[in-house]
Amino acid sequence: LITTITAYEDSLPTAATGSAIRTVVSGFITSLGHGNSHTGNFDMTTSSCDPAAPTTSCWFTITAADPSLFVEQPVLEGLTCPAGAGTVCSADLAYTPVMDTSGMTTLSITIRNVDGYAAPVTTVTLNIQPVNDFPDGQLVPPSDQNIMWNEAGLQSVANFATGITPGPNEATQTLSASCTNDNNAMFSTQPNLVLAADGTASLEYALVGAAMAASSTVVCSVLDSGGLAVVLDAFTINAGVLPVFQGVTYVTCYEDGTATPALSTQLDCTHAGFITFLDDGNLGASTFNTLGCPGGNTCWYSIYSSDPLWATLFASPPTLSAPTTPCTGTCSADMVYTLANNMNTEGGRAEFYVTVTGSNGATSAVHRAELEIIPVNDPPIATLAMGVDIYPTGLSTLNTLPAFLTGVSGGPSADEALQTVTAVCTGAPAGYFQSAPT
Repeated sequence: LITTITAYEDSLPTAATGSAIRTVVSGFITSLGHGNSHTGNFDMTTSSCDPAAPTTSCWFTITAADPSLFVEQPVLEGLTCPAGAGTVCSADLAYTPVMDTSGMTTLSITIRNVDGYAAPVTTVTLNIQPVNDFPDGQLVPPSDQNIMWNEAGLQSVANFATGITPGPNEATQTLSASCTNDNNAMFSTQPNLVLAADGTASLEYALVGAAMAASSTVVCSVLDSGGLAVVLDAFTINAGVLPVFQGVTYVTCYEDGTATPALSTQLDCTHAGFITFLDDGNLGASTFNTLGCPGGNTCWYSIYSSDPLWATLFASPPTLSAPTTPCTGTCSADMVYTLANNMNTEGGRAEFYVTVTGSNGATSAVHRAELEIIPVNDPPIATLAMGVDIYPTGLSTLNTLPAFLTGVSGGPSADEALQTVTAVCTGAPAGYFQSAPT
């Protein structure tokens, strides 16, 4: 029989993944004789040689000095014996090693014939040599990076990858990392992984100084000192600029939304194309989050003012219409609001500010604009205090009715209270009065 066997970890001379492979040493035993002159050879009843529960009636016994090396303990199988006395038999050795385990052990082998006679114990040396396994590691999702060009300097993303090891039972090996990308011009410091002793890695990179929307696909590998590498999942670094737009700087609307005098009805004021050339600053089509509009934290725009008059001007404050997204080239939006009844800016302007936020969370520079609400001359107002029918207190004398009209004003707006109001009475028949009603 073969007295020294050299094998490999996981039964393969190269790195393996998955599970260990059952190893069969063909022709392990040759020239095996039964030792008697009769035609009986060996008890080939397979149930008696179950490696999980062997019995003393089995034709062999194998004891491993280190059984922890095996998932399936070593057995003899494939016994071939030609019929007849004095013939020679052969058999194979089979075992399944524990995954990712190496070491040396001895196998003590006893063989017996059908008459119960056993040959002397034979010792075989089995050397399971280590094999360099692939290192391991994985990215922590979500791994894609979104950054704005104004975020200058070296970027460091901690715990970008975890579970980085040289491989099972290979703690003495050293590791290194390398990364490649398809847009080197985008970076002043190319993306790379910085390995830590705890099996994690940080991603580091820096953008070039020029502001432009750009994207790069990055692939990183971890290499062990034995020359094997694991390629991690590809990820993308997306660099964008701040959202930009052109906004109208001065808008006007008539009091109550119409140039026609109206005492109680307000119409919407709409400024079509208030925002144009709107871009979210990312590559490709622009997208904006319209959820929570108006006024919510997730809304794509904000309109605000520090002018104390601002809050009093509106029944419904200004909003921006949702741009049709995704839109290529440029997007636009209208501004719409409803004024409070009879409100105006009294000949001045109210200052307000607008910002927009892209889908990546970046916010534009502040846009300043002014709103002027043009007063409209409303009809004067007055209340007839005494009713319609008047009964004179005397003839040929001047009749005076105090407080005949109350609440007389040039109009409902504060700016109309200073107007000069005159009164005209009509309908008095000729000859009825010495002094016509006034």
